[in-house]
Amino acid sequence: MPETPIHILHLEDDDDDSFLFERAIDKAAIQAKIVRVVDVAGCMDILQTTYCPDIIFLDINVPAINGKQCLKWIRTQKQFDKTPIVMLTTSTSETDIQDTFESGANRFLTKPFRYEDLSVFFSKIFLGNWKETLLNTTFQSYVL
Repeated sequence: MPETPIHILHLEDDDDDSFLFERAIDKAAIQAKIVRVVDVAGCMDILQTTYCPDIIFLDINVPAINGKQCLKWIRTQKQFDKTPIVMLTTSTSETDIQDTFESGANRFLTKPFRYEDLSVFFSKIFLGNWKETLLNTTFQSYVL
């Protein structure tokens, strides 16, 4: 596990899902500083400041502009070329999976209903050289 806090940007409009996300990070013993935004406008606003997260988690189903559109916008911003993006969503749509992979996301995880499952995911994802591992995405490793 990394010794310094991981800076996480989390796009999530649902309070319960956000609570589970934070609880799962804690259970996995990940040192993290989480910034939550509830819509794409907030995500874009914060990313246009000097804030540069280590990793971004995006929900697809958020109000107004969706997470897929946010992903496409982030990938046009050169400063985030080496920032892993994980789609953490309730969607199981093959179209969403294909679209987000082609748009530059690094992993696709359908939200588990239990924080214990999410905690196991975090424990696995933040091992060793986690950032490089995430950035080396193939379609076979994309869907978790």
